[in-house]
Amino acid sequence: MDKKWIIILLVLSFIPLAYASFDVAYTAVKSDITIDQTAEFEITINNYESYTDRFRFEFMLGDEWSYSTKPNYLSGIEVAGKSEKKISLLMYPNIVASGQHSLKVAITSDKTGAGKVIWPVVNLKSTGGYVPPTEANMVADLEINNDNKIDPRKENVLRVKLKNKNNLFIEDLTLKVESDLLNIEKTGIQLTALEEKKIEFKFTIDQKILPRKEKIKISWTAKGKDFEYEESFDIIGYEKEFETIPTVEKSFLKTVNKIKASNPGTLEKEQEVKLEMGWLRRLFTSTDPNTDLERIEGKYYLVYTITLKPGESLELTAVTSYRLPIIIAILIVICVLLYYKYRSPITVKKKASIAKMSEGGISELKILLHVKNRSNGTIDEINITDTIPHIGEMDKEIQIGTIKPTGIAKHKTGTIVKWNIVSLERFEERIITYRIRTKLSVLGGIVLPTARVKFKEKGREMVVRSNKLRLKA
Repeated sequence: MDKKWIIILLVLSFIPLAYASFDVAYTAVKSDITIDQTAEFEITINNYESYTDRFRFEFMLGDEWSYSTKPNYLSGIEVAGKSEKKISLLMYPNIVASGQHSLKVAITSDKTGAGKVIWPVVNLKSTGGYVPPTEANMVADLEINNDNKIDPRKENVLRVKLKNKNNLFIEDLTLKVESDLLNIEKTGIQLTALEEKKIEFKFTIDQKILPRKEKIKISWTAKGKDFEYEESFDIIGYEKEFETIPTVEKSFLKTVNKIKASNPGTLEKEQEVKLEMGWLRRLFTSTDPNTDLERIEGKYYLVYTITLKPGESLELTAVTSYRLPIIIAILIVICVLLYYKYRSPITVKKKASIAKMSEGGISELKILLHVKNRSNGTIDEINITDTIPHIGEMDKEIQIGTIKPTGIAKHKTGTIVKWNIVSLERFEERIITYRIRTKLSVLGGIVLPTARVKFKEKGREMVVRSNKLRLKA
């Protein structure tokens, strides 16, 4: 092969090595902007060599664009061997027509002299008029905390990024921050040519502010020209445990437990509120609102499950009253005492049994009258009267041990039989026994009327009657 071709091949083989000593890549962080916003790209430089190299930037943008890097690497960036480094490239539009713009940026290696060119694309959605170099040209950006959300519970940090887009020195600038909640300012701010400066404002707001959008406006004057910028931020909501204030009111046989529950958060919240209450006591307790008794870890609680809106309060009431059961018990005792005081001291109970059957019917009955003195004193002059229906007649044969009738008389209601007892001692009982023979065999059954006992007690005449009987054959 010709020596000339060998030399050419050797030279060509080393060219890729020179260009492959490093590489540059970029990613758009914010490429869609308006005239008063900043485009941002992340630049990644990979140094494939084993030694540290410095890489310099050349921005071929003319007067239409201003630029800066973050951190400031305009004088070059050192990248260690076999490693990579990232920087942020910021671009600001000056006098540019709207639309897409490919911006040429060259990166050159100090060691090898090799270079790379990238073409970040910015989509400019709106433009402004021409701003002469002698006139103030500034843009701003706002951010709050690290998430652009306002937290009512803590001190918040508002960061204002001011960018001087012209080669002018801006001095004694006053920056005002205004919103429905804020009215603060900072004076004496200075910016050198093309400088970007970050100003911080710390502020707090009322913790009870409900979640909403808060529009914040900043304004300033530079070189006699007024600027303003505004942006909206979310005021976040939060939940907090209910605040509970218990009170106890006591009166005769009555206890009123109250719990005032309040929601101090800024979001609607559901929570359980508990009041310890013995199981037996619960039987005499009414609640408002209604709730049930639950056993938790061996103890009994009234458990209220309530939902409260932000700032809302609710009073929970448990009224324990022993008045009604005590009153009922007292009334029962009074009734019992009155019953024993005013009840008849004499009782009479009538019993009957079939003594004889004839031709399938009742032909003879045995009647027993139990007369008892249930008082603590002696009762005198006791008259007993019983009536035998027309269907029967009294057996004249008197059984041994019973009291003899003092009178037997016919009446339209039947046969009337009378007995007299001179006296009954306390708790003494007498049994009067007699028999009835029916004139005909009674089929089906017979009804025996009540017996009557008349006596005097403390000078007052009293009458008591027995039960009525119905016997079936």
